[in-house]
Amino acid sequence: MNVVPVNGAYIITDFTDSDNLYAQLKDYTATASVTDANTYPDITTVDLTVKTGAGATIGTIRYTEDTDTFSIFTGTQLFELGTGSAAVRAGNTIDVTYKFRVKWGTGSEGCTLELTTTDASGAYDTDSTTNYLDVITRLITYDFAVNATNCVPSYPLHFSGKIHYANTATGDSPSASYPSDPEFTGMAIVDDEYITTVTGTVSSGAFAVNGTAKASGRVTQYRIYIDMADADYADDYAPDGDTVTVTTTGAWGLTWPPLQQILDDIFSHFTGLVGIVTAIQSVITAFSAWFLQSVAAIISLIYWVMMAVIYASSSVIFWLGQFVPAVINVFTIIGAMIDGSGAIVTGLGDLWGYFGFSQWLTIIPIFGIWYWVAGLAWRVKRSGRGTIDVIVGDLQVVAWIVGEVWGWVYLVFNAVVNLVFTLISYFKP
Repeated sequence: MNVVPVNGAYIITDFTDSDNLYAQLKDYTATASVTDANTYPDITTVDLTVKTGAGATIGTIRYTEDTDTFSIFTGTQLFELGTGSAAVRAGNTIDVTYKFRVKWGTGSEGCTLELTTTDASGAYDTDSTTNYLDVITRLITYDFAVNATNCVPSYPLHFSGKIHYANTATGDSPSASYPSDPEFTGMAIVDDEYITTVTGTVSSGAFAVNGTAKASGRVTQYRIYIDMADADYADDYAPDGDTVTVTTTGAWGLTWPPLQQILDDIFSHFTGLVGIVTAIQSVITAFSAWFLQSVAAIISLIYWVMMAVIYASSSVIFWLGQFVPAVINVFTIIGAMIDGSGAIVTGLGDLWGYFGFSQWLTIIPIFGIWYWVAGLAWRVKRSGRGTIDVIVGDLQVVAWIVGEVWGWVYLVFNAVVNLVFTLISYFKP
């Protein structure tokens, strides 16, 4: 008498990110145990099937007992056999281990996993687990960034970002997983005129490439083109539509190369910032390693300059009341110039005009400090002296100048005061 075969436990043992199967990430493993009271040779096939949430078959991996072989019975466009599939047959039981890989096809989420065991008479047992897994074949980009969103023409650009699997079949949220490096042929940064700006490689799901801004003033949008090694992946722009925009404006027209480089780096990171703390943070971010090594020197010089002004004015409130609003105003004006809401800068001289005469003396220390730092390395190299030696020498000169100026101011002040009191005494009845 024929007995209908019976399915036992069946699972996928090595999901990625909880319940996902990612295309070409690795060989996944599923196990199933089935029995037949008529002994295992009565079993003809053991099918593991993935279906959409609506019940349409995506693919079936079949084990055929008679030949002890595995095959992709349906869905060869999405599944392929991995390495290591095997079946252990004994008595009434067959324990099946399926090794399979997802290809670059059409993904689906909320899928059903189904196990069907059929015997020689055509009798079968079918079990299914709904909403069991997601098949992900979608790649998206995120953290796409460029070092300068506002810059001068032909400015060096650095693009960076990541290419990961989406965490759903059709969504744009990234997962923590990404294809292995050999899966990528590469990637490209393409502008809105469909011109490839730069190409590069993808390593551990990330890329970093260098390009150049447009040679003329314009607004340019850049996006990512993904090029995969497998022919079953349709190479195209990243489906999430992630972009960055770079605005190039006319040249600054500065005549001091060191200061031009510093100001270009600063301005390229300012987009209308108005807070002095935020401005300083952006300045520090924009500067290269040599500037960071000079932070101590800058702080010392700022300290001496501030002390000199405080000493001369005899009032901390006077300094803060004059210097801080001026700094905020300067960075506000510069930010407006950069983001296009303010005047267009055609030269360094224009900056002084835009700041206003009343702020000139308050603003001078800002540019003086930047230019002093810019020339420090060159002076050290030319003089053959050490950096600290040059800095200390500069501070001594500043201290001497401040002392001399204060001495003359004090002398004149005393002379005026004495003259006033002498005149008062003379004319006093």
